[in-house]
Amino acid sequence: MSKLAPKPKPTFRLAKTKTALDAVAKPGRYSFDGHAGLLLNVRGHGSKTWLFRSRVGGVQRIETLGAFPELTFDKAAGIAAERRISSGDGVNPVSAVREAIADRLASDARERRKPTFADFAPQCLADFAASGKRSVKAQRHTLARIPASFAALQLAKITRLDVAELLNSFAAPSAKRHVLALIRVILSKSGKRGLIGANPAIGADAPAVGKRSRTLTDDELRTLWDAVPSGVRAGTLDALRMQLATAQRISEVLALRWSDIANGAWLIPAHIAKNGREHYLPLSKLALQIIERQPTDHELVFAPLRGDSPMLAGSLGSVLELVRTHAGLGHFTTHDLRRTAATRIAGLGVSPHVLEAILNHKSGTISGVSAIYNRHQYSNEKAAALALWGAELQRIVGLDSQLASNVTQFRKVS
Repeated sequence: MSKLAPKPKPTFRLAKTKTALDAVAKPGRYSFDGHAGLLLNVRGHGSKTWLFRSRVGGVQRIETLGAFPELTFDKAAGIAAERRISSGDGVNPVSAVREAIADRLASDARERRKPTFADFAPQCLADFAASGKRSVKAQRHTLARIPASFAALQLAKITRLDVAELLNSFAAPSAKRHVLALIRVILSKSGKRGLIGANPAIGADAPAVGKRSRTLTDDELRTLWDAVPSGVRAGTLDALRMQLATAQRISEVLALRWSDIANGAWLIPAHIAKNGREHYLPLSKLALQIIERQPTDHELVFAPLRGDSPMLAGSLGSVLELVRTHAGLGHFTTHDLRRTAATRIAGLGVSPHVLEAILNHKSGTISGVSAIYNRHQYSNEKAAALALWGAELQRIVGLDSQLASNVTQFRKVS
């Protein structure tokens, strides 16, 4: 028995007015004068849907346009007019819509594949590390502080407003400067790869770098030296004391290895020293005493909580906050400790050129063999100056006058 063709739904004429459209309730399809192909389909439960009926290549097709009243008559009529033009040109309107949707989905997929800041930044820093840049560790620390809302932005869509809002999310001027420097270099590299146009970080306002003059008083030094805040390891506190005793950069102190110490002196390797120049530093009895009480089960004198790499200087911010809060001290940074030591050494009558040698500041135009000779010609002067400062610091913080004369044995690292 042959299958019977479905009975076509009845079609009625209907006025175009909103009143008529709202009132119609009889199930069926309603057409409109002057709008060929446009139908309003009314179902038994009362829902109403706009349809467009066309014939392409002898085949009748019905396309759903949308629901009434969300889609008004005027909008439905406009869509139907576009469909009539397409069907008149032999274009299947349903296929055309499907192709348009497919194109839009493909475009959206391509858009989602465009790299975000979070996608590109680690790759950029990996390139910096491969090229030997020494600031990568600090940059990674800064990158970890960037909010997820900014990191999720596509590189090509980051605006100057986005950059401004990012900087405003940080309170400390130094943090703003570090973040701006990082995103500026990352966006610059993405521009060189054709991922963005103009760099939106160029021209962004950054807090001016004021010349700091903070030094700690005798009372502050004594309070800091005796501070033992909960949650801070003894070795980390000793790293701060070591910085005061030696006037070296905190990053160099944290990178101190047992193998860097010999004959009562510390040789800071060129790849650790900020200025890239090997630095020979005689150690005072106070500095040696600090070193002597550190555990020797790690290559680093001031061992991190985990891992083999030195602690990051930037990670001490939270430690200093705990120390300041515990001791009731005003704000200071690790660089302020170095400045305090340098200022006090100068106050003891040490010559400027000897102080410069202690601080490992680049000055003059000495190079070659002369530079090597110059590095050592102040060894005695540096030793005397640091011994003098060690004794003065010992007096300030109230330590016993009898210090261990020296460290008799240091761990040797092969």
